[in-house]
Amino acid sequence: MDLSTTPESLVASDNTKLLKELAGPLFAAKRWIKLFGWMMLGNGILTVFTGWGILFCWLPIWMGVLLLKAGKALETAGNRGDKAQFLLAQDKLKTFFTVNGILMLVGIIISTIVLLLFGGVMIKMLPMLMQQGAMMQQGGFPTGP
Repeated sequence: MDLSTTPESLVASDNTKLLKELAGPLFAAKRWIKLFGWMMLGNGILTVFTGWGILFCWLPIWMGVLLLKAGKALETAGNRGDKAQFLLAQDKLKTFFTVNGILMLVGIIISTIVLLLFGGVMIKMLPMLMQQGAMMQQGGFPTGP
């Protein structure tokens, strides 16, 4: 019997193996996660140069940094079987998707409000537009006396 193999070391070995299996799919996608992080970061930096974009440029920059940190943590977790790094990566990804979901909901709500306002304005203008259309059929707009 080999005394260097204790039950604790076997459990630790099994935990590391399990962690590597669980982190496997995300570890395989780490390059894409990092690439998307760099793209978000670049998008945020370019947004700085627009007028109103300076107010919102921090969002894509922050989201890009979250993805880059998640990619780095996934790389460490996959290579070393580090549980803390795997949990850190999951936390960063959770924050990224939470912020992304909130931004999508805000976008949908704002788009719906704008669509309703535009529709209301068009309905209010409909009689005037129909009157102008009738004038065009009669030979154009009156030119005066």
